[in-house]
Amino acid sequence: MKRTHGKSRFVYAVLLTITLSSPVTSAGPKRPMPAEQAGIVYYQVTFANGKVRDLNEPPKVKKAVRRVVRISRFEPEIKGYNVLSTRHPAGKSVRPGRTVKHELIWNGKAWVGPERNRPRHPPTKPARDKAIGRAIRKTKAILAILRERLKQHDHAVAQAEKKLADAKGDDAKSSAKAGLKKARQSRQETLDTIKQYTRQLGALTDADKHGLRPRSRDSGHISHLRQPPKKYKHGIVHPISQRAVLPHQVQVWKLDSLKGKRTYTASMAHPEAGRFGAFHYVAYADTDKDGRPDKLIARSPLATAQTPGQWTQWTFTTSEPVVFVGNSWSEESAGVYCVQTPATESNWRGMNAEVFVSPVIGMTPGRKWTWRPYLTNLRIYVNQNPDADPSTSGVKIIAN
Repeated sequence: MKRTHGKSRFVYAVLLTITLSSPVTSAGPKRPMPAEQAGIVYYQVTFANGKVRDLNEPPKVKKAVRRVVRISRFEPEIKGYNVLSTRHPAGKSVRPGRTVKHELIWNGKAWVGPERNRPRHPPTKPARDKAIGRAIRKTKAILAILRERLKQHDHAVAQAEKKLADAKGDDAKSSAKAGLKKARQSRQETLDTIKQYTRQLGALTDADKHGLRPRSRDSGHISHLRQPPKKYKHGIVHPISQRAVLPHQVQVWKLDSLKGKRTYTASMAHPEAGRFGAFHYVAYADTDKDGRPDKLIARSPLATAQTPGQWTQWTFTTSEPVVFVGNSWSEESAGVYCVQTPATESNWRGMNAEVFVSPVIGMTPGRKWTWRPYLTNLRIYVNQNPDADPSTSGVKIIAN
């Protein structure tokens, strides 16, 4: 109890609980970052007879269907936390996950999201992207937690060093050395992650100051395929069906380094038709040879599927030695084909399984995905004779 001006008042205790997937234990900090969070998408379908069902996929027909509502649930990149207090209110959630609902419409071929309303008179000056501000705040929050974890790792290393100094006997010394090595490795992982997020924060701050402007105009055209491409050497072997709402909006994979002018034909599957399955193909180069993409060299027009699961195709030509290929999407709640895998996954061939991402569309994906590699339905064919016909996928194309 504390007295102030002759009056007593209670000092209220506040319990702050932060839920992370890799907590700090008495043995010392574990991984420097929690698992990347992913969300889910499902469809609430109302049938003509009045029955309502939740489905993993939208209906393929309109008959006997009265209404389809798309529901997406996704978490922020770092999990939220609960604040519990003896005062009213007793509890408060900070940075909780989001649930978004959209009523779909039938376009004659599939249930799709309604198009966004476009302003009649576009602004003369580009408006600041609100997503950049959100990404800046989110990145700062992540860095604050990482720096606190670094202090804990420093303490764990100091304890391990003292334990080694006090160890007596070969077995004790061997165990102490192993503990010190593990503590130093965990600390270094945290330092590396801090560097990644610091780099990302700098890029976001620069984008917020100068605006996100595409450094390459859309090029080429989009072809709609009747079936997945077969004649390819890079990407997914057996297409996957798992989907997730990811905490970023740009993702690319690295291909092997090559010399000379060549043509890349990239094909990807769209988890949904229309607005929520639409994306741009993107291609980046590594010009400073640091192993990360740093220059946008090509971007496709907006690719939109006519039916869920349909593959599209896009072609670009470059002479850059190191190329990264992937896609970017503007819908924050878009579902993306995604399954986490070991780096040695046999279902992925001809290209690196590491993924580089960006939280905002239009921003260079310079940050490495920190929670295991993952696969998506992407296939790429490289034609080192660009004067020949680049359409080498061996599939039938639907006229646009």
